[in-house]
Amino acid sequence: MRLSRVLIAVFAVAICSAAAHADSITFTDTGTASGSLDGTSFGSNLVTLTLTGDTSAITSPSSGILLLAGTATVSVAGVGSDTFTDSITIDCSAGPEACGFLDGGSSIMLTFNPVLSTYGLTTAIGPLTGSNSYNPGLSFNTLSGTFVINSLPGDTTFTAVDNTTSAPEPNSLSMLGTGLLGLMGMALLRKRAGGSILSR
Repeated sequence: MRLSRVLIAVFAVAICSAAAHADSITFTDTGTASGSLDGTSFGSNLVTLTLTGDTSAITSPSSGILLLAGTATVSVAGVGSDTFTDSITIDCSAGPEACGFLDGGSSIMLTFNPVLSTYGLTTAIGPLTGSNSYNPGLSFNTLSGTFVINSLPGDTTFTAVDNTTSAPEPNSLSMLGTGLLGLMGMALLRKRAGGSILSR
């Protein structure tokens, strides 16, 4: 009975380790803008939006559109950084070919580039530069106030970086398999010996 519990526990750990291996991607969109962050105005400063998401949470509400929600931050060079209070969404559309940051249905910053027409949000990509879309003058809530872009005259750049740690090495998996076989062998010996093995 005790050995059975050990086998079940080892098997459960192995399954959980494999299942918990999801892809983590960090998305950024950058551009030189004027606006304000938490009450401080800025002009022609580099703005960087960042969101790290789990690719297992990607949704597709309609054909050609992929969404991935999460917590996002904004950083303005020379001013500071803050975290958005709303759940922000990375939106990738096949037509027009664009990816970027949305708050609800409002775009904070989107980048257009033909390469993005086939991007699935699950791998690294970029940096890709292209024309942009944003909502001038619209306030987006942050922990310390609001973020506003009044002007975004140039191109923006979209990038995705894969943060996923490497999968378990084959040697590690072989060792796990060998250990499980050994435990099963001990179970058979215990059964034949009348329960004397591992029963103390």
